[in-house]
Amino acid sequence: MHVSLCMPTFNGERYLQPAIESALAQEADVLELVIVDDGSTDGTVDIVREFARRDRRVRLHENRERLGMAQNWNRAMELSGGEWVKFVFQDDLLAPACIGTMLRAANESGRSTVACRRQFLFEDTVTEAFRTRFLDYVGAHDLARITGGDADLSAEQFADIAVAAPLGNCVGEPTAVMFRRSLIGQAGLFDPALRQLTDWDMWLRLASREGIAYIDDPLVSFRLHGSSATLANHRPESRGDALDALVLLYKLSIGDAYAPLRAAAQRAHPAIRFDLLMEDEYLRIRRLCASTQSETLRASWDKVGRLYPALAPNPARDWGRSWKARWRRLRRRLAST
Repeated sequence: MHVSLCMPTFNGERYLQPAIESALAQEADVLELVIVDDGSTDGTVDIVREFARRDRRVRLHENRERLGMAQNWNRAMELSGGEWVKFVFQDDLLAPACIGTMLRAANESGRSTVACRRQFLFEDTVTEAFRTRFLDYVGAHDLARITGGDADLSAEQFADIAVAAPLGNCVGEPTAVMFRRSLIGQAGLFDPALRQLTDWDMWLRLASREGIAYIDDPLVSFRLHGSSATLANHRPESRGDALDALVLLYKLSIGDAYAPLRAAAQRAHPAIRFDLLMEDEYLRIRRLCASTQSETLRASWDKVGRLYPALAPNPARDWGRSWKARWRRLRRRLAST
């Protein structure tokens, strides 16, 4: 089975060489390593060109204009040609047995999405407070803890797990996941409206359709450092992830691709109402904007509003068939705050 490794890059020269080396050192055959650079101004492109000169599997594409994180991920997938898509980010590492182990799990389970445990590499630039918060989050949303280790989950089983914590990524970062590219046409691409839950949103759509196989073995290393996107999104001055919950809950409420998750939410006891959770998030963002002078947050909300008019500061009335009742309820709640 042909596997395409996808590596989106942007100013990644510091950790890029070991990341590429780990991708090319796989014990299983790799069809290609597609590296898509999004306008780097450091030595990233020069490093990639040197690898491409020595290994024909390395393919470099330079975007003509900046696409941004999610769209660059999408571009990498679009340029890949393998039956399977596997991301490896510019500052992460794959164990030599990673691809082979994931392919075996796919064959044995018949699943089209496979994930593995990841280990974390914390650089000195990461504060102890952030490290503690991050590990607490990972521990709370650990698929192995939920399932008891290695797992072969049907679409329905995964959906039941996911709706219990719809904003908690229990699968992991893109470096820890591999999936059939045929699923992209069914589930869609990464959503540029999201900053921190971009990958979780995709896993929700993939695994709730086809199920997922999980390998409780750390086959990848996810690096966190001062300039990583994960840390940047959590900085108070940027609040890069502040709108993610609102966007995702909106999509869970009405999106066609999330119908299996809405069915699981109705099976839960008590039943889960994504629309009510979304209204809570809308109110939270409104209060946050009122209490802070962050122009970044306001600009982010405007951007989200252009992509999803129903979520704009003054939302359009397109929340599905029951929008009238939802809008009346939200307007009453806004008036009472």
